[in-house]
Amino acid sequence: MAHITGGGIVGNLPRALPADASVTLEWGSWPILPIFMELQRLGQLSLADMLATFNLGLGMILVVKPPHVARVLAMLADEGQAAYQVGTVTPAMSAQLNWRGKQPWS
Repeated sequence: MAHITGGGIVGNLPRALPADASVTLEWGSWPILPIFMELQRLGQLSLADMLATFNLGLGMILVVKPPHVARVLAMLADEGQAAYQVGTVTPAMSAQLNWRGKQPWS
């Protein structure tokens, strides 16, 4: 479980991974709130700055084994919590964070 606080996604999610795992997050798999788009535009912030500073709408990321994903998503929905499957975890030489898909800011 990664509580996305100071340091944003890039500073928090890798700490929630086993040392031999990599996570790939998929752009577009969760809604990025308009406030983040406006902050980026007004501050002319780079993607790296946005990722290191803000959570981009993901306040918590749960790392769940594949057989349990549907059940966890259903449990969260039953509690009125918006939840999204935002990526996948794969074996790796070290804890890494990767991105796939079209970035919101290019």
